[in-house]
Amino acid sequence: NYVPVTQAFYDIVTDFYQWGWGNSFHFAPRNNGENFHASILRHEHWLAARIEARPGQEVCDLGCGVCGPLVSIAKFTRANVTGITIDEYQVDKGNAWIKRNGLSRSCKSIQGDFHDLPFAPNSFDSGYDMEATAHSTELAKFFSEVHRVLKKGGCFAGFAWVTTTKYNPKDQVEKKIIDGLAYGNAISVVHSFEDYKKAIDSIPGLELEEDYDAAKLGDDLPWYEPLLPKYTMDGVLATRPGRLFTSNLTRALEMIGMAPKGAYKTTQVLEEAAVCLVEAGKREIY
Repeated sequence: NYVPVTQAFYDIVTDFYQWGWGNSFHFAPRNNGENFHASILRHEHWLAARIEARPGQEVCDLGCGVCGPLVSIAKFTRANVTGITIDEYQVDKGNAWIKRNGLSRSCKSIQGDFHDLPFAPNSFDSGYDMEATAHSTELAKFFSEVHRVLKKGGCFAGFAWVTTTKYNPKDQVEKKIIDGLAYGNAISVVHSFEDYKKAIDSIPGLELEEDYDAAKLGDDLPWYEPLLPKYTMDGVLATRPGRLFTSNLTRALEMIGMAPKGAYKTTQVLEEAAVCLVEAGKREIY
């Protein structure tokens, strides 16, 4: 049952993600001379361009988190964007971010399950998900809902976490890496891109128009580069001393009641997940 697992996960990790990553919980291709946040913004604008969102159109963000991508895409396109997340805690944070950016009249975040969307048929001109379907346990059901809520001719796009054709589940080292990143990111079912193709093909009227490997677009830096340890302002927390500092600080805050119970253990899980993500990226199996 992925719902309580995902909800419990984001109840705890959301603040950690915002502190260490920002309001956009996703990776992005990056070039030399481009800082992390610029690459995140470029990635979001690229996705908005692919769905051809226009001013005044209705757009859905499925798995919107705390609305980092939603706000940047709404500003970029001037579209009306409605986001949905499984986690109520993220709804409050997302709507606060929307309000802070002056978008409350055209955008909102609501709580719900993207396998059972609370929207009428033909509600949206276009839509997207930003790596959120990593948490889907039923891709066919997800895309069936996408097809239902989009208007005829509407476009949906997204970026997905998937195993590559190089992954060998019979290799115990590789399997341990994939299991580790799945556990540390509350992923109940690990998908390959072939799983996405099959799910889309199973929905009458839904057509896959374009697909590509975002890790092989010729960018200078690998997608997992932000997780690599380096003694810079944006990389020091990934170093061994940096991770030790974060762990000890979290443990101390938890002991005095300034961090929620389980926060220290959460940092350990997230650090192990980061190690597995880097290793999977280096091996090109994810």
